[in-house]
Amino acid sequence: MNEYEKSPVRKGDHLELVIESLAYGGRGVARVGELVVFVKNAIPGQRVKALVYRKKSHYAEARALKILEQTPDYVEPVCQHFPLCGGCKVQQLSYDQQVSAFSTVRRLQSPAIVL
Repeated sequence: MNEYEKSPVRKGDHLELVIESLAYGGRGVARVGELVVFVKNAIPGQRVKALVYRKKSHYAEARALKILEQTPDYVEPVCQHFPLCGGCKVQQLSYDQQVSAFSTVRRLQSPAIVL
């Protein structure tokens, strides 16, 4: 039995997930056991119902279908096209949390400088 067959998650599954953090590119990060799930249209602190549209051996990709529990860091997006356009990935996240999340991602991507 290969690793794919062992995974409890399959393409087409509907999952209830808690978003833990943001990944590079603005997708929410959740986990099902050891499997990382990258969730479009989700921000840290939300509990969402999501549809898995891609499954790989070490991760899955999903789309948030419904927000089951909102985060206190949610703000109403200022752009009326936000849900459809996709140009601004985390416009619904408070500015302070956007800065914090992207600072963390940037720090993880930057190589260590040794003097």
